[in-house]
Amino acid sequence: MASSQKHFNILPLTREEVDLWKEEANKASKELWKEANKASKELEEIMEANKVLNELSEFEEIKEAQKALKDAGKRLGEIRMSNSDKQKDGDVFDMLRELFKFQEDNVRNQREHFLLLLANRIMRKSINCGLEEALKEAARHLNVKLLENYTQWCSFLGRRANLQNLRRKLERQSEALVNLDLIYCSLFLLIWGEAANLRFMPECLSYIFHVLAQSLNTALDCKASPQATTVHIDVWFPQESFLTEIIEPIYSAVRAEALGSKEGTAPHYSWRNYDDMNEFFWSKDCFTLSKECFAPVRDECKCDYLTNLPERKERPANKDVTPGSDSEPSTSAALERTDTGKRRFKELVRSESVRVGKKIGFKVLLTLAFSNGNGKPWNQVTDPDIQFNFLYVFVTWAALRAVQALLTIIMQFTLISRNRKLLALRMVVKLAISFAWIAIFSLLLARIQEERVKASETRRLVFIFLWSAGIFVIPVVFDVLIFLLPRLANKMELIVLLGSNKNIRRIFEWCFTDGNYVGRGMHQSLVQSLQYAIFWLLIFAAKISFSYFFQILPMVGPTRQLKNLTSIQFKWFEPFPGNRFLLVCLWAPVILIYLMDTQIWFSILAALTGAMVGLFSRIGEIRNIDQFRLRFQDMACALETNLFPKEPDDAGKKREGRWMMIRHGPGCLSRKRKPSPSIKFAYLWNYLVKCFRKEDLVSNEEVELLSMDIDMEDLKRQPPMPSSNQVMEDLKTPRMLLSNQVILACQYAQHYGEKVEKMYRGWREESPQKMEDECKRETQRLWEKVNSDKNMSAVVRTALVSLESLLVKDIWEEKQEPNEKKQLTEMIKKIKRSFSNDKFLEEYDARELHQILFLVNNLLKVLVISHPESHVQGRQSEEQGQAHEQREEIMRALLELIKRLQWNFPSVRSAELETSAELETDYEALIRAIRLPEKGSLRKLTMLKHLLEEKTTSLKLPRNSEARRRLAFFSNSLFMKMPRAPSVKQMLPFSILVPYNNEDVMFTTKQVLERNEDGIAIQFYLRQIFPDEFKNMEERLDELTREIKEDEKIPIRIEQNRRWASYRGQTLARTLRGMVYYQNALEMLACLDDMPDNSREKFTAAPSEKHKALARSKFTLVVACQNYQRQQKETDPEQHGKAVEMDKLLKENPFMRIAYVISKLEDNRKKSYYSVLAKYDQNCQKIVKIYEIKLPGDFMLGEGKPENQNQAIIFTRGEALQAIDMNQENYFEEALKVRNLLEEFSPYKGKPPRVLGFREHIFTGSVSSLASFMSSQETSFVTLIQRVLAKPLRIRMHYGHPDMFDRLWFLTRGGIGKASKAINLSEDIYAGFNCTLRRGHVIHREYMQVGKGRDVGFNQITRFEAKISGGNAEQLISRDVYRLGKRLDFFRMSSFYYTTVGFYFSSLLVVLAGYVFLWGRVYIALSGVEDAIAAQSSFKNSALETVLNQQFVVQIGVFSSLPMLLENSLELGFTYATGNFLIMQMQLCSVFYTFSLGTKAYYFGTTLLHGGAIYKASGRSFVVKREQFITIFQQHSRSHFIKGIELIILLITHEIYSKISRNSTVYITMTIAYWFLAFTWLLAPFIFNPSGFDWLQTVYDYENFQEWLWRRGGASSTAEESWEVWWNEQQEYIHHTSIWGKMAEVVVSIRFFLIHYGTVYRLKIAAHNKSILVYLVSWTFIVVSIVVYIVVARAKENYGKRKYSYYRTIQCCVILFVCFVIGLLVGLTEFQFADLFISILGFLPTGWGILCMAAVAKPQLERYNRVWGVVVDVARLYEMAIGIIVLVPVGILSWFPGFQHMQTRILFNQAFSRGLQISRLFTGKKVTKRTFLRDLASRRKIA
Repeated sequence: MASSQKHFNILPLTREEVDLWKEEANKASKELWKEANKASKELEEIMEANKVLNELSEFEEIKEAQKALKDAGKRLGEIRMSNSDKQKDGDVFDMLRELFKFQEDNVRNQREHFLLLLANRIMRKSINCGLEEALKEAARHLNVKLLENYTQWCSFLGRRANLQNLRRKLERQSEALVNLDLIYCSLFLLIWGEAANLRFMPECLSYIFHVLAQSLNTALDCKASPQATTVHIDVWFPQESFLTEIIEPIYSAVRAEALGSKEGTAPHYSWRNYDDMNEFFWSKDCFTLSKECFAPVRDECKCDYLTNLPERKERPANKDVTPGSDSEPSTSAALERTDTGKRRFKELVRSESVRVGKKIGFKVLLTLAFSNGNGKPWNQVTDPDIQFNFLYVFVTWAALRAVQALLTIIMQFTLISRNRKLLALRMVVKLAISFAWIAIFSLLLARIQEERVKASETRRLVFIFLWSAGIFVIPVVFDVLIFLLPRLANKMELIVLLGSNKNIRRIFEWCFTDGNYVGRGMHQSLVQSLQYAIFWLLIFAAKISFSYFFQILPMVGPTRQLKNLTSIQFKWFEPFPGNRFLLVCLWAPVILIYLMDTQIWFSILAALTGAMVGLFSRIGEIRNIDQFRLRFQDMACALETNLFPKEPDDAGKKREGRWMMIRHGPGCLSRKRKPSPSIKFAYLWNYLVKCFRKEDLVSNEEVELLSMDIDMEDLKRQPPMPSSNQVMEDLKTPRMLLSNQVILACQYAQHYGEKVEKMYRGWREESPQKMEDECKRETQRLWEKVNSDKNMSAVVRTALVSLESLLVKDIWEEKQEPNEKKQLTEMIKKIKRSFSNDKFLEEYDARELHQILFLVNNLLKVLVISHPESHVQGRQSEEQGQAHEQREEIMRALLELIKRLQWNFPSVRSAELETSAELETDYEALIRAIRLPEKGSLRKLTMLKHLLEEKTTSLKLPRNSEARRRLAFFSNSLFMKMPRAPSVKQMLPFSILVPYNNEDVMFTTKQVLERNEDGIAIQFYLRQIFPDEFKNMEERLDELTREIKEDEKIPIRIEQNRRWASYRGQTLARTLRGMVYYQNALEMLACLDDMPDNSREKFTAAPSEKHKALARSKFTLVVACQNYQRQQKETDPEQHGKAVEMDKLLKENPFMRIAYVISKLEDNRKKSYYSVLAKYDQNCQKIVKIYEIKLPGDFMLGEGKPENQNQAIIFTRGEALQAIDMNQENYFEEALKVRNLLEEFSPYKGKPPRVLGFREHIFTGSVSSLASFMSSQETSFVTLIQRVLAKPLRIRMHYGHPDMFDRLWFLTRGGIGKASKAINLSEDIYAGFNCTLRRGHVIHREYMQVGKGRDVGFNQITRFEAKISGGNAEQLISRDVYRLGKRLDFFRMSSFYYTTVGFYFSSLLVVLAGYVFLWGRVYIALSGVEDAIAAQSSFKNSALETVLNQQFVVQIGVFSSLPMLLENSLELGFTYATGNFLIMQMQLCSVFYTFSLGTKAYYFGTTLLHGGAIYKASGRSFVVKREQFITIFQQHSRSHFIKGIELIILLITHEIYSKISRNSTVYITMTIAYWFLAFTWLLAPFIFNPSGFDWLQTVYDYENFQEWLWRRGGASSTAEESWEVWWNEQQEYIHHTSIWGKMAEVVVSIRFFLIHYGTVYRLKIAAHNKSILVYLVSWTFIVVSIVVYIVVARAKENYGKRKYSYYRTIQCCVILFVCFVIGLLVGLTEFQFADLFISILGFLPTGWGILCMAAVAKPQLERYNRVWGVVVDVARLYEMAIGIIVLVPVGILSWFPGFQHMQTRILFNQAFSRGLQISRLFTGKKVTKRTFLRDLASRRKIA
C-alpha cells in the first residue's frame, strides 16, 4: 500500500488523465443526480397517490355510507354464532361472511363496490336534502334496482318475496328499514360476486338469494320476536363453503353440459346451454330439488333448509350423450331443455306476421292479375267474379295456419313430456281447429259455386261465409286492439304475470303464451306504434305496387300462352311430359324476388327517414372547419350551456339567451351581443389543444394559433378608443380566428378614408365646418364597423395596446431618452387624441396603414430573431459584437417606421405640419438606448406579430384532416339536444370494461421497423399515410430530446416512434389511451365545478387531489385480460412482451385495473382457478393483486369474449357500464360529454333506457380503398340505420358497439351478453335481445361518438363477414329470436327481421334467384322448349323476354348504397358525397360489394343448413403484404371459386344451345350481370391483394400450389402444408349435421347432373335418339375415365420409381386404347370431335356432383380404402382444375406490365391522395433498425 502511494506521488497525472477523470466524475455526478431526481419524482407520485386515497376517504358521503354499513352490521351482529362467545364487530359484509361463509376477497370487493354505489347515490341525492334523508333514498333506490328482478320472479312463481315480511313489521322504523335494505343488497351482491359462470343464469341467482334471504329473515324475525331468547347459526362448516356447497354443484352440472357440446360442434338439442339451465328456475320444480348443504338457523325458531341443485356427474367430453339415456345424470328429468335447439326454417320470421302476410299478399295479387290482366286493380275490385275469387284467400290463410300448427308439433315434439301435457294438448287443438276451418271454408265455397245461379241462396251462403270469416279473424282483431291499446295490453300481461290468481294465469298462458318468464309487456305507446306502423305501411304500399305492375302483371299473358302451348318437342327423354315444369322455371325467380325485394324498399325508406331524422337533429350543421370558424362563439356558448352544471336562478337568467340559441339556432341572438366565452371554456379549449398536440395532430405552431391567450396582463388594460367607456373584455378567442382581423380593419379604414378624400376635394372651399362634421361621422362609422365584429374589435384594441407598450416602453432602455423615443411618444399621443375626438380620418391618411403595418411587422420580425429563446438551441450568445449588430438591425427598422409615421401618415388636410427641420439622429446614442428583447417576452411578440400579419394559412388550420373532423363534429354536437350536465359530484358513476385476449398491446420495434416479404415496413407505410402527424411527432421529439445527449436520444426516439405507430394501429394501447381521457376529463370538470365564474386564480392550476379522488370515485377502468398469467410465464419473447407492455400501461395509468384468471395446483393436486384484480402499486413499484376470488372451476365454458367479460365484471363499479372492444378509441372532447350521456339514464320523462347507444367513427378508412369501402358501409350502419332503428322503429338492439349499459339492471338479468357455444357466436347482440324481452328500452344518441377500427385486408374482411353471417344463421334457432317473433307486433317484428337475420336471408335469396334463373334458362335451352316457343310466331318470344326482365329487379340492389350516399350528404355535403361515391366506383367498390354478397350468402346458407358456426379471428394489423395463392384458395374456394365456375359453365351452355343467344343484344343484356358476378367471385381476391398481379409471384404461386396439392397428408401435417388435410377439414361440417342436412346436400347436388343429361342428347353420336338408354350408356364414359385414371395412378405408384419402363409402357397402352376407341366411334357412329369437348363440358359437373354425394357418405366409403382413395384422387384433380381456371386469368393480367401499377393504385388510392408513393413500397431500400437510425441522424443534421 505504501509503495502504491509512493508510486502515485512519484508519477503525477497528465493533463489528459486529469480531463478524463473530471469527465468521469461529472458523468457520475450527473447519473447520481438523475437517479435522485427519479427517486424524488417517484416519491412525489407515491405521495400524490396517497393524497388521492386520503381525499377519497374524507368525503362526507363516504363516511356516511361506511357508518350505514356498520349500523347494518350491528343489526346482524345481534345473531350469535354457536361457536362464538363474543359479539362480532364489523359491518354488514363481515357479518354476512360469518353467516354464510363467503370468501374474504369477495367480501372486500363487494364492500368497496357497494360503498361506492351508496356514496355516489348519496352525493346525487344530497343536493336537495340532508345526508340522512339522502341515505334513505339511496338505500331504497339500490334495493329496488338490485332486487327488482327477484321480486318479479317470485310473483311469477307465486311465491312471496323474502323482502316483505320484515319490512311490514318494521315499516314505522325508518332506520331499521334502511338497515334491512342495505342487508338485502349486500347479500345479493355477495352471491353475485361469487357466482362465477352462474351469473349468466339470473333466475338461478334469484333462487339462491330467495333461500338465503329466507334463512336470514328467520333469524332476524326470531331476534325481533319477544318469545325468542337467543338465535344461533352453526358455523362448523369451513370457510368458503358457500362456493363449495352451493355454487360448485350447479356449476358442475353446467360444466358437464358444456363438455357435452364438443366445443359447439354437437347438435344443440343434444346438450343444455346456459339458457336451458336458467329456465329450469322458471318453474316451481326448482323448489323441489333440495339438500341439506348449509346449517339452518337452530333455536326456538325453525326455518327451511337451504335448497340447492344436487351434484351432477361431469359428462365425458368425447361422448355424445343423448338426453334420457342411461349415461345421462340423474337430474336430467328435472333439467329439461326448454328449447328444441333444432334448425326451424319456419321460424325465420313470426308465423303470423311476415311469412303469412307475404303469402297471402301474393295470393291476392295473383287473383287480381289473372282475373283480368289488362285491367286496373282499383277497377277490378267491384267485379263479382273477382270478389268471389278473393274468398279463396281464407282457405289459403287457414291452410297456412294448419301448416304452422303441424310444423310446431314437428319442431317442438321433444319439449313434450309428462310435465308439459298441456303443451301437447294446445298443439293438437290448434292443428284440429286449423283443419276444421279449412273444411268449413272449402264446403261453403263449394256450395256458393254450386248455387251461384240462385241469387237469394248465394247471398245467404255468402253471409254465412262472411260470419265464419269474421270469427276466423278474431285473433287478428285482438292483435289490432292490442296494437291500438298498448298501455292496456301491457298492464294486462303484467297483471297476469305478477298476479296471484293462478287459474287465470294458467288459462292466459295456455291460450296466448308459452308460460315463459320473459316476453311480456313489450308493447310501445300508441304514438310510437303509429310511427313505425306508418313507416311499414309505406313500404308495403310501394312493394305491392311494384310487384303487381312490374313483376306479376307482365307475367300473366306469357303464362297463359305457355300454359296453352301443347306442341312441345323435347330434345331428350322427358320423364314429366307437359309444360308444368316450364311454368315452375318461369315463376321461381319471380317468387324469390317477391320474397326478397322488401329488403330493398326497407333500405330506401330507412335511408330517407334517417336523413330526415338526422336533419331535424341538426346533424351536419357544422361539417367543415370553415363553418367551425364562423360559429366558434356560438359553439363556446353552447358548450357552457350544455357541459357546465346548472347555475342558481339569478345566474341562470344570464344564460337564457345561450339556451335559446342552442335550442332554436343562432338566429335568435342575431340582434343581441353574444356573450364572450368564459374562463372555464378557455380552460377546456386549451387542454383540448394540448391533447391534439399530444396525439401529434397539430404542430407547435398550430398549438400557439389554436390556444386562447387569456392570461396576458396587457389585455387587462383599457385602450383609449372611442365608444369604449366600459371595461374591455378579455380576448378569449384562438389566434387562428383572429388572423387578418387587423388587415381587414385597415381595409375598412382605407375605404372610409377614400370617401373622406372625395368629400374633401368637393367641400374644402365651400363648407369647412360641414366637412369636419362629415369626417367625424365617417370616423364614427368606421369604429361602429370595427366594433360590430367582436373579434375584430378585440384584436384592434389589443394590437393598439401592445404597440403602444412596445414602442414607448419595452423597446427602450431605462433612463434613456433619445429624440426618437420622444417623437414616437408624441405621435402616439396625437393618434390617441384623434381617436377620442373622432378626427382620425381627418388628420391621418388611412391609405398609409398597410405600409405602416408592413414596417411594424419588419420591426417585430427583427425583434423575434433577436430574442434569446427563438433559436433552435434555446440560447443566444451575449457577446458585445453580436448584441451590437442586433441593435443596429432594430434601429434601422425603427427609423424607417418613425419616418413613415412622421412624414407620410399625417394628412395634409389636417392641421399644418410642423415646419421645423429634421433633427439630426445620434446613431450611437440611439443604439445604446435600444433594449434587446428579454426572456419571457417572446410569446407576446409572436402574438402581436401574428395579429398584424396577413396570413392565408390560418384559414386552413388545423391542417390535419382528423383534427378538423373532430373539431367539426364536437362543435356540431353541442347544438344537438342533450341533457344538461350535472356536476361531477352529482353525476352517475360508471365503468369501462375492455376485453382483451391475445391482440397487440403495442407494436414491437421489430414489427414497426422490419420489412415483410414484400419489402414494406409498417413505420414507412404509416409515414406515407399520415405524413403531417409524423412531422408533428418529429417536432415533438426534437423538443423532448433537446437537452439530452446524442447517445441517449436514440432509445427515446425508437420508443416514441413505436408508440406513434401503435397509436395509429388497432392496438390495446390506443384503446386505453382513449379511455384514460374519461379520467382526465372528469378531473378537469371537477376542478371547473369549484371554480367561480370570471375567476383567474385556478385557470392554470392543475386539478387537486380532491378533484382526482372525486373523479376516481366516478370512473373505473378495467381491462379483462384472461391470458395475462400465461403471457407472463411465456418463453416466447413476443407473448411475454405483451405482458410487459401491459405492465407499462398499468404503471402509466395508476387508476387502471387489470382482471385476469390464474390457476393453482392445490394440495390434492387439483387445479383451482381464481379471478384476480391487479393494479400498479406506486409504493411497492410493482404489479400487486387487490382481490383474488376463487372460482368453482374453469371459467371458459362457452364463447371466449362473454366469458372473459363475465369473470371481470365483478370488479367494475358504478351504475353504468360501457363495454369497449379492443379496436376502439375515445377522444378527450367526447369524454367531456359523458356526464350528459349518463343523464339519459335518469327517468325524467317516461321509462328510462337500459341500453344507451351512440355513434362510431371508423378511423381505418384512410388505410386503403378496401378499408374505405368497409368504413363507408359500416358508417351508414352505425349512424343512419341505428338512428332509424331507435326512432321511429323502436327496435334498436345492441350490436357489439360501445353502448352504455344500465349496469345494475343488467347485473341482475344475466349480464351484457350470452356465452353458450356456437349458438351465441354473435354474443353481443343477445344483450339487446335479452333487454327487449325483459321490457327494457334501447335508445340512440347522435351527440356522442367514439372511434372504431375495422378490418382493412381482403381476407380479414371475408373472415369477419363469415363470422357475422354464421352468427346470424345461429340466431335463427335461438330462443331469443323465436320469442321476439312471438311477442313483437307485426310492424316491430318486420323491423327486427329486416335489420338482423332478414338482411342475410335476403342476400341468400338474391344469389338463389340468380342461380334459379340461370338453371331455368339452361333447362329451357337444353330441353327444346325454347325451340317450340320460337316456332310459335304468335308468341314473338314475349314469354321469354318477360321472364328476362325479371332479373333486372335483382340489379335494383344498387339502392342498397343509398343509406351510405344520404348519410355522407347529410354530414359532409351532397357534392362531397357524390364525388366520394364516384371515386369508390372507380376503385371497384361494386366488385367488393358483389364479392361480399357471395360471402354472406354462402356462410349464412351453410350454417343455416348444417350449423357449425365458429369464431374466425380476422386479425387487425395493417395489410401491406401479398397473400399467397394457397391462402386465397383455402379461404375462397368453396364459397366463391366453385360458384363462379358453375356460373360460367351455365352461361357457356346457355350460349351454345339457346336461340336467344344468337341475338347478341338480348344475350348481353340478359347475361352481363351474371358474367360480372362470375368474374368478380373469381378475381376479386386478386384485385384487392397487394401486388396481386405480379408475374413472378404468380409463377411462384402456381409452383407452390402444385406442391401443396400433391403432398400427402400425414398425422402431423396441417392444412397449410397439405391439400388432403385441408380437404378433409372442409368436409367436417357434413359429419356434424343432421340427417335432414345430409339429405338436403344430396338433393342440391343433383342439379349438376342436368347439364350432363341435356348435352348427351345433343351430341352427334346420339343421332337424335331420345331413349333413356342414351343417358345411361353415357355413364360408361365416366366409368371408363375413372378406370383409366385408376390404372395410370396405380402404375405410377407401383412402377413410377423403380421400374419406370413398365410405367411408360402402361401409359402407351392407355393412349393407344383411347385412340382406338375414338377411331372406332368415328368409323362406326356419327361421332365428331366436337362431341368430345361438349362431353367434357357436360360430364365435369356430373363428376363434381358425385364428389359432393361421396363426401356425404364419407363414413361409409372410408370402410373401403380403395374406393375412398379413388374419391380423394378425383377430388384432387378437380381442385387442380379449379386452381388452374382461377390462375389463368390472373396470369394473363399479370403479363401486362401496366396492370399491376393500375391495380396498386386502385387499392391504395386513398393513400395516394395523402402523398403515398406506392412504388417506394416495393422498390425502396430495406428499413432496418440501423438504416432507420442512420436516416434519423441525417435528417437531424439537415435540420
